[in-house]
Amino acid sequence: MPYKVEQNKIVEKGTNLVVYKSDTVDDITGVCRTLNLGGGFNGFTPSFFCVDFITTTKKSSDELTTS
Repeated sequence: MPYKVEQNKIVEKGTNLVVYKSDTVDDITGVCRTLNLGGGFNGFTPSFFCVDFITTTKKSSDELTTS
């Protein structure tokens, strides 16, 4: 599963699970590189192993306006 750096965290691309956080750029890029080269799970990372979830919200049908 590929990983990407977003701000100060590493996110698993397929699930948007945050697997690592740090305030050091060198630390984040090094860990992300290791994960992308096979240092992570073979498949999806279990959610209990993750630091955080990235969520998006959608407007409810009551909030949508019609023309």
